[in-house]
Amino acid sequence: MASTELGAPGESRFNPQESEMNYQTIVNSILDSYPLGGQVGRAWNVDRVTRWISALPPNAPETAKSSGKNAARAATVEAIVGFVFHQYGATTAHRLFHTRILPHLKPLLEPSLQPHVDVVCNRLGGLDGPLAEVVEASSLQGSSAGSVHHAEPPKKRASAAM
Repeated sequence: MASTELGAPGESRFNPQESEMNYQTIVNSILDSYPLGGQVGRAWNVDRVTRWISALPPNAPETAKSSGKNAARAATVEAIVGFVFHQYGATTAHRLFHTRILPHLKPLLEPSLQPHVDVVCNRLGGLDGPLAEVVEASSLQGSSAGSVHHAEPPKKRASAAM
């Protein structure tokens, strides 16, 4: 039996290798266009910045129309995550997923996984925490590979008179 208990505050003891859950099924179900668009896209208000018009006739069932709208919302969310990954790197995209997307999908998860969503979200800065870590340029020496740091470029020094 898998241990899904939470340890000390802020510590998760969940071990997926010991679990009997099928994680691929869970991932496929929450990242499907209907929940991704319906939960995350709606929470992000992507309808304000996108335009989608159903190709279905006006007398088509409302469920068919909303399915298309959720697919458009999901594609928008996926595009935003892709942009963040491309522009800011894997660390920032990872933080975006765990703090801005997964909390909206938490009700769709197995009850034993739901507390872990909060633990990881809080560990990564919370729902409103910064996505990219800002550090001083002098502290970039020796930074770990794959970390995303946004700092001002070093100022050019005035060249000495020749």
